[in-house]
Amino acid sequence: MSSSNKNFVSELSERFPEVSISHRKVKISHDVHVFIVEVQNEELLSEIWKRLRDYIAVYFQNTMESDFERWNLYLIYVCRDEISKELKYKIENDRVSSRKIVVDKYKLKLTSESISSLIDRYINFSFTLPIESKETIGSYTSNSTIYQLIEEKKMSKTKNRDKDLKHLYSKIIDELS
Repeated sequence: MSSSNKNFVSELSERFPEVSISHRKVKISHDVHVFIVEVQNEELLSEIWKRLRDYIAVYFQNTMESDFERWNLYLIYVCRDEISKELKYKIENDRVSSRKIVVDKYKLKLTSESISSLIDRYINFSFTLPIESKETIGSYTSNSTIYQLIEEKKMSKTKNRDKDLKHLYSKIIDELS
């Protein structure tokens, strides 16, 4: 984090002592700035989120050089308590200045590692896809005429595929008529 960003986080912490604030600069295709704000409860979140959003917009976001950075600023509000759906919706759908994410019922201590995990989950969208199995789970069969037409026609993966599909389509239409 650059010294100006550290200074800004210190300034934020002084201005908003009731919350804990961290900042990360994440490289996606360009720099993305993420502020992680730990709040103690829903009441405090309700009181502070707009003031914090506005302060960051005026004193930090306005200093960014690129449009990409300005439009890709994130505020992640983290709370150990449950946050009502109404407040969550209000914050996350607010279009002023930044993208906002509310993470409630968060049980981990905010450390460098847990912050990275939050960023991966909500911003980098890092996730693991299930491993595809080549094993056939079960086979489907039917006595319908259309199913039989489709089974008979093994589609080629060549340039004749469109022609094959049109031909199969015509057969199905004829069968249904």
